[in-house]
Amino acid sequence: MGAIEKVIALEKEALDGWSSGNALEYGIHAHPEQTYFDNLGAQHTVAGIENIRKYVSNAFAELVEHQYEMVDLKARQYGDTVILTYQYHPTLPDGSPSANWAATVIYARFDNDWKMVHAGWTMLMPPPG
Repeated sequence: MGAIEKVIALEKEALDGWSSGNALEYGIHAHPEQTYFDNLGAQHTVAGIENIRKYVSNAFAELVEHQYEMVDLKARQYGDTVILTYQYHPTLPDGSPSANWAATVIYARFDNDWKMVHAGWTMLMPPPG
């Protein structure tokens, strides 16, 4: 398995944990010095896995189990770095869609282990009209 395929598999594993309703599961492949931001409560970068866990535990305390689709996934490798961009389209248990998100996630290789070093998430607004 090549680097891009490995990182995509790691990201899907993290998203599977998130979509199970446990927000902290998204960080299973996080580097201890990871950075994170979103356009909700983390508009300024949150640094360090412990700070990210605190933020996520509070901000996403009401997260429910759901299905998801990764839309328009792009992956690029630059040496020991892989950058993923995609949209996250969740569907709630009753079949209704939830807010879609755009993600940029960066993984870096440490020895032979890939770790998430940055994640940026933006909730997408519905189109006007």
